[in-house]
Amino acid sequence: MAPADTGVAVFEERLRQAVTRVPSLPDLAARLTHAVTVAIDRTKTADAGGHGLPLVSRLRIATFFALACGVVFLPVESSEAAGGAASSLLVLYAWHAVLTSFVLIASFTARGERNADRLAVLLVVGHAVNLHVYVYVWPA
Repeated sequence: MAPADTGVAVFEERLRQAVTRVPSLPDLAARLTHAVTVAIDRTKTADAGGHGLPLVSRLRIATFFALACGVVFLPVESSEAAGGAASSLLVLYAWHAVLTSFVLIASFTARGERNADRLAVLLVVGHAVNLHVYVYVWPA
C-alpha cells in the first residue's frame, strides 16, 4: 500500500505547487511567445539578421496580432462613435481586416514565402495609410 500512497502524495504536492505558484511577468511573456510561435509556425532557423525565426514567421506573428487588435478594439471604439463616424470607423476596420487577412493568407503560399519582405512592406504601408485616414476621419 505504501507505493500508492507515495504516488498520491507526489501528485498532490505537484498539484499544490502548480496552483499556488504565481508566475512572473517574464515567465508569462515567454509562455505566450512560445505558444504563439508554435501555433503559427513550426520552424526555427537563424536567418542572416541573427533572428531566431525566419522573416515569414515573424510576418505571420505580426499579422496575427494585428488581426487580434482589430477584433479587440472595434467594439471599444464603436461604442464611443457617433452616427457618421461609426460608419467610417467600420469601413476603416474592414480595410484593416482585409489587408491583414490577405497578408496572412498570402504568407502561407509558396509565392508569399518567397516575397515575405514585400508582404511585410505592404502590411506596414497599408496600416500607415489606414492610420492617416483614421486620424483624418475621426472627429476631434
